[in-house]
Amino acid sequence: MRVFDGAESLEGATVIVRGGLIESIGVEVKAPPDLPLVDGSGKTLVPGLIDAHTHSVGSEQTLNDALRFGVTTELNMAEGKDFARSHRPQRDRIERTPFADLWSSGPPAIGPGLTASPFAYEMPPVSSPELAEEWVRARIAEGSDYIKIYCSHHGSSGSARCRRGRS
Repeated sequence: MRVFDGAESLEGATVIVRGGLIESIGVEVKAPPDLPLVDGSGKTLVPGLIDAHTHSVGSEQTLNDALRFGVTTELNMAEGKDFARSHRPQRDRIERTPFADLWSSGPPAIGPGLTASPFAYEMPPVSSPELAEEWVRARIAEGSDYIKIYCSHHGSSGSARCRRGRS
């Protein structure tokens, strides 16, 4: 089997997996008799893909579909806190699940000057540094893994205004 690690390919490799984790990879590695054998002849093993901008919209089917297509991790941008929180224990344990791992920003920060959220829930605009600090602390307390800042309407060029700090 060919193994591609994201930078290089290794031809004729054997991969030993125990407990869901790769134990060893190499051309000289021999499969122990106590493990089941999967014939990878003519196949290529690649790292799981990461989709760095998803909207899983609270759907376990979306996470299941992602995994079926080789996406092992989804970075969800703008999701209600409850769905991501419910998947955190699965993500944090190293065990087989039918879902891609989910990391989430939770609700996004809405930039100044925007009057409506394009999302299914309303968030008040974050219009000052003091409000930003309070807003980030609240997202961390809710369990957000990172922060998304939304600063333009769909199809507008408002993102440049947001980056320069003008409202």
